[in-house]
Amino acid sequence: MARAVAAHALLAAAVVGAACSAPGYINHPPNPVATYHQMKFPQRVRVFQAKNGLDILLLPNDQTNLVKVDMRYRVGAAEDPVGKAGLAHLAEHVSFQARLTDSGGPTLASFLGDHAVDHNAYTVWDETHYTSIGLREDLSALLAVEARRMSADCAAIDPDLIARERDVVRSELRTRAGPDRRAYDLLRADVYGAGHAYHRSVGGTEAELANISADDVCEFLASHYAPERAILVVSGNVDGDRVVSELGKRFGGIDKVASARRRLIEAIRLTGGESRHEVDVEEATAIVAFVAAPFGTNEAMYQRMLTQMLRERLHRLRSEHVFVTDVSVDVGGGGRAPLLLVSLSVDQPERLREVVDLFFQDMDALNDEGVDRDDFVRHREYARAQLVHSAEPFMRQASMYADYAQYAAHERFLVGDLDAYERARLAVMTTQAKRLLRRDASHTTYLYPASDSGAVEIRASSALTPKKYDIREWHKQVDPALAETSPAVPERMHFARTRSVVLDSGLEVVLVPSLAYPVIDIRIMFRAGSLHAPVGKPGVALLAMNLLSAGWPKINSRRELAMIEQIKVILQMGGRLRRYMDEQTTTFRVTGMSAYAGGLLWWLHWLLESGVYEPKTLARVRQASERAGARGRADDSGAREHNRRVRTLLTILYGAHHPYARASQVSENVANISEDDLQRFRDRHYRMQGATMIVTGHFDVDVMESEIRRLFSWGKPGAAPPLPKVPPAVARTGAQYLARYVDGGSQAGVLVAFDTPPGFAAHHAARMVLREMVDEKLSALRERLGATYGVSVSQSSRVGPGLLLISASLDNERAGESFAALRAALDELRSGADRATFVRARRRALREILADSLDSESIADELEMIATYKLPDDYYSQLAQRIADLRPADIQRLVARELAPAHQLMLLYGQTAVVDALYQEAGISDVQVID
Repeated sequence: MARAVAAHALLAAAVVGAACSAPGYINHPPNPVATYHQMKFPQRVRVFQAKNGLDILLLPNDQTNLVKVDMRYRVGAAEDPVGKAGLAHLAEHVSFQARLTDSGGPTLASFLGDHAVDHNAYTVWDETHYTSIGLREDLSALLAVEARRMSADCAAIDPDLIARERDVVRSELRTRAGPDRRAYDLLRADVYGAGHAYHRSVGGTEAELANISADDVCEFLASHYAPERAILVVSGNVDGDRVVSELGKRFGGIDKVASARRRLIEAIRLTGGESRHEVDVEEATAIVAFVAAPFGTNEAMYQRMLTQMLRERLHRLRSEHVFVTDVSVDVGGGGRAPLLLVSLSVDQPERLREVVDLFFQDMDALNDEGVDRDDFVRHREYARAQLVHSAEPFMRQASMYADYAQYAAHERFLVGDLDAYERARLAVMTTQAKRLLRRDASHTTYLYPASDSGAVEIRASSALTPKKYDIREWHKQVDPALAETSPAVPERMHFARTRSVVLDSGLEVVLVPSLAYPVIDIRIMFRAGSLHAPVGKPGVALLAMNLLSAGWPKINSRRELAMIEQIKVILQMGGRLRRYMDEQTTTFRVTGMSAYAGGLLWWLHWLLESGVYEPKTLARVRQASERAGARGRADDSGAREHNRRVRTLLTILYGAHHPYARASQVSENVANISEDDLQRFRDRHYRMQGATMIVTGHFDVDVMESEIRRLFSWGKPGAAPPLPKVPPAVARTGAQYLARYVDGGSQAGVLVAFDTPPGFAAHHAARMVLREMVDEKLSALRERLGATYGVSVSQSSRVGPGLLLISASLDNERAGESFAALRAALDELRSGADRATFVRARRRALREILADSLDSESIADELEMIATYKLPDDYYSQLAQRIADLRPADIQRLVARELAPAHQLMLLYGQTAVVDALYQEAGISDVQVID
């Protein structure tokens, strides 16, 4: 960070930026190797430093009505004392419990709950990061929170709040525990070795958590949470000069000094070692670790290119060897000594070493031959494209810039990395590959499925005894009379549909150009989804989408060969395809750099018009399904257990033959699906008639429309097949209670589901407010009891019947009172007595719907939702007004209809004694036990 001192507190630095010009297109894409272009990137960042050492970044953005305050402390789990791992993480939790002022008031967490659209925090080894997001008028409140967090005296925090947060952290450890976490812990221990700061888990263990006192937490906050150790990033719709003045007043006078030194992180050296463990993993897996370059260095830039090259070679290895089931490349460990991790999974444990040998043989061949020049250009462009794409969405910008401020060896942020890519050289990348990708510079951890699948749990000492806390939840005081008035509704940000046309083929095209970043988002949505799958073959819709491949044509000339090769190259230079579906639509989405928009559009056209279903690909899917089925019959852990629970709920709510229940039965039906089934589904449903194409980003609208007309005017005329009729939920006369028993585990789980009437728009506003009310009422499980890491409340409205789902994991020791509190909260909602809760919930729902950012992805998402449900263009503005006009009576009518006990389906799962006791204490005896 640049060091500067102002007369009062702050001093502005220069603004770094560059403009973009709209690209044109040609009928066939250019050769990217021959036309490698200089990236122009619109970076706007102002850098300051206060006298007290606080580093400040301003990222003004007039394409959003939001503001975002990120406070990054250069301290994390690496500073945890020996025997007290998890202290930094617990301190993060406790910091939210400081009171807003010296004289009291709400806790920071409560204050944020009533003033922010969203807020969160995380702790890793080298950093602790706090984020809050609000509308532009909320900026002062968000800044007040971070100034108070930095300056507050921890000794003034209610000791019961500190003890409660320790119980919450314990619940978090239990919630996150599992085979994947255990495997990662073993890997770090193997690579870093005992005594290294990254050897220990960020959250620690329950036993270590029990050793952490309130004094430990307060000492940690006092000695590390100081201006000189912090990076403040203020982004969004801010007035730069006004915010500079406010920052000086709020932070300039904080004279706190960090009294504790940061821990030095030892460099590691890998020499080709190996280790073996038996863990409750699904498949035998080898993780090959290499010493990675720290973020922001020149070596890290080459490593990003090498990582993409590794992914390509690994996927080729997987396609050539059927026993290889999964491959991946990730970066792990801490920021000051990271790891490059290559993961290889097989379905035959005895062949695990074989696949590791195959991988290193490929690395040896790469180092012998060197990096191909065309590959070098492709990977360079891909890495640049991913860098720009990751910076465009407003929500991701601040964290990225904080990373540069903390770790980078230069002060030019993204522009510095983009310039470095311009200077990248093939010879250097080849040298970096030879240095990094060697067996004698790695460590391989072999993880084999354990013969005893029981998970190992580390129990806390008796010092960590849970208790009930006499803590009153704070919520912003409101006048209940406001429930009968409508709050003012500010105008939402608007984007202009620059052009909307319907082609002769029936395709509707919506174009929104002239966004700031040189990226493009092209998506085409067909009106067919999982509901359109034939009865008896529910997997057809999903596989028809996922298995459609480009199927390059037979080459008849050198010109055709050159064109196809150019397209393939462009797709590997930052182009990315995503596919997704819901009950009624299927979307193919291509994103990439604007300079290659013509090639990306052409490729999407080729995939949809001339794509094929390859028998070998479907055969591989069948084999994977058979393996998963075999594992599922023998293993009740992880995602498969969750899927079973969801399927049980769907089947009881809707019936075994309902489309929603059938949609979860894909894996069991893969064997009955042929290439002809997939082709018939495609021919019937992937039609231009009724489909919608949305293009957002940075492009010339006239040229784009011309290219779309040229490429997408194919297709038979005629209406698309109608949406199948969706039957209602099964009629029930009373609540239903289910129990599923599992061996072991320190937590019990609860799922409460309510089927809701069909329709998306009719009750959208009321359901948003109801969800907020349910969430506030259920917050008692965390805020008052400290018996859970959190409660999830989700609500889905669809063309068919919808679903409100409540889920929570409850510590066994506190499950009884937690279960009682959950049921009491629902009963209180049904009583309709709390008008203040309604006022706060309506305010939060309104704030959520008013929040907006005009980036390519956000605009396309909104347009896609509007197209899916055939909504008016100003639907979200209308929705905001509908929310404002709601009254408590509207919510109570919704509660009576959608949260009625007769609609309730409850599932408890956990140890037999715990589940039985929960139902018994609740006076519920009519319980169905499920397998």
